[in-house]
Amino acid sequence: PATAQIKQLKIYIMTNANKLILALKKEMTHKGITQNYIAEKLDVKQANVSLILSGKRVPRIDTFNNIAGILNLELVVEKKKQKKTCRYENNN
Repeated sequence: PATAQIKQLKIYIMTNANKLILALKKEMTHKGITQNYIAEKLDVKQANVSLILSGKRVPRIDTFNNIAGILNLELVVEKKKQKKTCRYENNN
């Protein structure tokens, strides 16, 4: 069902968000860009940026894209090839 696919997508995004966050933080350090600068550009509080970059809050994909844009990066989302998995169905 569609609901299961949406849940699976959310789980995939959340488990891979840390990799994206690490890449963004590395680029921020490389370019000397601060959380305050990102916050100003996004028109949010620095505390919100801190929560995102610490992995305590997973933002919407457009927020990730906006942060990437501020860093002059392009965020590319690709569909992952599905692996065969075991499924559990409740027959009750």
